[in-house]
Amino acid sequence: VTDATDTKESEATLVATLTDIETGRTRTMEVKPDIINVEENERGDVCEASAEVFLPVEGIKTRTSVGKDKTDGGVTARIKVTYQISSNKEMIKIMEISGGWTPSSSIYLVGNREVGMHCGGFASLRMKKNPTSNSFRYSTGWGYVDFVTSGNGSPFAWADATISVSGMSGSAHRLSVEMYFPDNR
Repeated sequence: VTDATDTKESEATLVATLTDIETGRTRTMEVKPDIINVEENERGDVCEASAEVFLPVEGIKTRTSVGKDKTDGGVTARIKVTYQISSNKEMIKIMEISGGWTPSSSIYLVGNREVGMHCGGFASLRMKKNPTSNSFRYSTGWGYVDFVTSGNGSPFAWADATISVSGMSGSAHRLSVEMYFPDNR
């Protein structure tokens, strides 16, 4: 038995924002439609919706090894949800959320981490966690619930963190990645 996967096109939605905590200025990051990958195993019963996005932190200048200013630093955020869809495509069971944050340089500090998700529909299954490191993995233990595939009733996951720069006061940003998944059956 092989564990081959097929990538399916997804209409899942990813929103990434970066908010300057001092000024309140929020930038919504441009997210490519193909940034969310939805994969299922060979039998088609276990799926993963995953996304990775780089969020540049503006206004911070660092020096390169040759003494030139460099302003393209920031943090890459990753989020992945593992779930099953019932054979009749009417129910969903969300099993796990994982991911993390990877700073482009050690000067970027990640703190006040929060991740969570809800199963969508009318079910009240929700999870909210505060990771203590830059990577996370949480199992839900949830069973199947009705599968809603559009709008606020869709299954939803998020990963938020505060990004600051070592040695610089007033340079904190709130990074937020939100993902509705999947938006099709």
